[in-house]
Amino acid sequence: MLKPRVAKWVLETIQPFIDHRQYGNQKGMSTTHCLIDVYHHMVSGAEKAGNVCTHVLTDYTKAFDMIDRRIAVINLLKMGMMGMMGVSPAIVEWVIDFLSSRKQRVKYKQTFSEWVTLSGDVPQGTNMGPITFLAIVINYALNDVQHTNNRVWKYVDDLTIGENRAYSDDSSIQDNLDAL
Repeated sequence: MLKPRVAKWVLETIQPFIDHRQYGNQKGMSTTHCLIDVYHHMVSGAEKAGNVCTHVLTDYTKAFDMIDRRIAVINLLKMGMMGMMGVSPAIVEWVIDFLSSRKQRVKYKQTFSEWVTLSGDVPQGTNMGPITFLAIVINYALNDVQHTNNRVWKYVDDLTIGENRAYSDDSSIQDNLDAL
């Protein structure tokens, strides 16, 4: 079967380019690793006198279902032309084909519904779905965190922004939320 091998090859190719703050769908990483890092950030801030710790947790509702394939394809083409993430143009074309003109039908007992062309989303339950989401959508979110006292954690479609600051300092977390 070719598809799982291609997905594995693409993941190995892009792995060095995946944001180091991404804990989801990463070998050797888990929600526990992410939560420990967030907890450490909170505790280290709370230990300082006069310090305020703020965290904003986001969840892209139906993240895989809401992706506009046209934007995904445009980003994939840019990645291929610019040699981003080391993915060859041929593989980019293969992934674009994978995302395009997807159809589905439902089977109930021995009866099948008519085929319906899907209008959006990155297919869940496939090998390429999470890879596509990581590489195209969430990987570049908040890569340029605005302030040194802000941190970002990513877990697939969840993103957390944390800030430790002196009580007397202005918060900068809104700048990052605006950027997001």
